[in-house]
Amino acid sequence: MILHKDGLIVLNYEVGFDTLVVKWLASDTATSPELRYSMQILVEKIRSYDIKRLLIDAREDVVAVSDEEYVELNVNFAKNLVQTRLERIARLGTTNLNRENFVKGLVADLQSLPETSLVYKEFNDEATAKEWLQDNTTQNS
Repeated sequence: MILHKDGLIVLNYEVGFDTLVVKWLASDTATSPELRYSMQILVEKIRSYDIKRLLIDAREDVVAVSDEEYVELNVNFAKNLVQTRLERIARLGTTNLNRENFVKGLVADLQSLPETSLVYKEFNDEATAKEWLQDNTTQNS
């Protein structure tokens, strides 16, 4: 079920799996305010549908924002995510090494906080990511 779609993201709630799939769309014209708005919509949907599992498909890169803007946007986004009831996040990353290294560092920082109970893992393919999201036998792997 499509919950939201704009020029930057598609939010598809897979009801049977209680998983929200967010697909970031490639853009070379997006602005920081547009990205911030899309991230706010995403967090609002996570809260209003009480989502526990999130798959972030970030394989397409938003190249219009600088790495500095990307850092600022994602720090705020991450802070908002840890304030939801999310339990697991799977992510399909980009080929942009600077951004991927930043995300890894941000995740490590967030997971070291005592109030963070999110389990996060990176994947190369969507099928494996969805399988991991549905696996309730392992909490932290």
